[in-house]
Amino acid sequence: ASLAGARGRFDYNVFADPYGNGVSAQSPNSAAYPADPVLSSAGSNWYAGNYHDGNGTYTVGEIFAETNIPLFDGTQFGKANLNLAGRWTDYSTSGVVYAWKIGGTWDTPLQGVRFRVVTSQDVRAPNLSELFAAPTTTTLPSFTNPFNNTSVTVLQNTVGNPALKPEIARNLEAGIVLTQPEWLPGFSASLDYYQITLNGGISSLSAQQAVNFCFNKIDTAQTCNAFNFSPPPPQTPFVNVQSFNLAKITTEGLDIEASYQFDLDMLPGRFTVRGLATNVGDFTTYSGIPGTLPTQGAGVNTGATPHWKGLFIQSWDTEKFSFTVQERWVSEGTFGYQYVVCQTGCPVSTNNNPTINYNHMAGAFYFDVSGSYNITDQLTAYFKIDNLLDKDPVPSPQTNTGLDTNPALYDIIGRTYRIGLRYNL
Repeated sequence: ASLAGARGRFDYNVFADPYGNGVSAQSPNSAAYPADPVLSSAGSNWYAGNYHDGNGTYTVGEIFAETNIPLFDGTQFGKANLNLAGRWTDYSTSGVVYAWKIGGTWDTPLQGVRFRVVTSQDVRAPNLSELFAAPTTTTLPSFTNPFNNTSVTVLQNTVGNPALKPEIARNLEAGIVLTQPEWLPGFSASLDYYQITLNGGISSLSAQQAVNFCFNKIDTAQTCNAFNFSPPPPQTPFVNVQSFNLAKITTEGLDIEASYQFDLDMLPGRFTVRGLATNVGDFTTYSGIPGTLPTQGAGVNTGATPHWKGLFIQSWDTEKFSFTVQERWVSEGTFGYQYVVCQTGCPVSTNNNPTINYNHMAGAFYFDVSGSYNITDQLTAYFKIDNLLDKDPVPSPQTNTGLDTNPALYDIIGRTYRIGLRYNL
């Protein structure tokens, strides 16, 4: 068992130029930023990147305890233990939160077979930037004012939110492990099921979303206080963009891993075959804003959560050289589940359910090869070829990056060669 405690203080300070922030004791005019009668002394003179002064402080204290309890250990029932842990944390900005873990393992009487399970409550506190980020002002021309259906130029102020609270996640994981069984020495494998629910996720609305939600009387307590289209002169109409504890995410799936190491009498060295795969069966995001629909991310290949991802490695290693073949795999998916696919007789296209005639993204399978050769005990030559077959990336028109593909899942460079020498002193 163990028991520990700690306390700390964290500070955030930002000093900006007077043209963006406004002239102040912390941001005075200087030779680099001389006083200019054309510019406003209140700041926000840049078209974009009007950084402002900012500061903030919070303290945190915590106590942590953990214990491991043997349950039984014998040849008849095997060996089992229970692991318990808890953490009490007090943030000066948001109060007390609790994190805890209950887990256990059972080494069964079957040689090499182990079961494991763990459930926990985990916490991620907002960081200093999320809490105290100094305002950054950007000019938004032709901003739509839905209250009178006109366009207006506004200042978008992106700023921290000291009222943020920690994100809380509940996790469950259960699995089985097979390690070096007598009937297949050198083989190991594991299969784990996971389920995660995140509450109070920190997310933000765009400037236009905040105004539109207020106009449609959705969550008016937060959104209607975020903007002012008629401030007293000489102020400019503005919209504040902040993070809130709005989102909820639920996800579940499988993690699979297996490896096999073996020798061949006819060849020197050792061979290793290894595979890792992750399945995402569900990845649902709830924005937390009344009137909005949850979105399913599992299998949406414009994002980062395809239904399956896999990595497979085969290597041959000797004292003199090594050679490795690697395959990377991504399963097929869609642009998004919000679309209605049709050719004729389509329903009216809406913001929540646009109509399109094609909603499919092919998967990808990439081959990589690499190797090394020990010229001397200190000098090694190596090479690597990624995407050996020079497979093109799959079009992804919804990434909004200008690339029209998704670099998080697909290789956008093509066949790549690397060759070099490595010298160890």
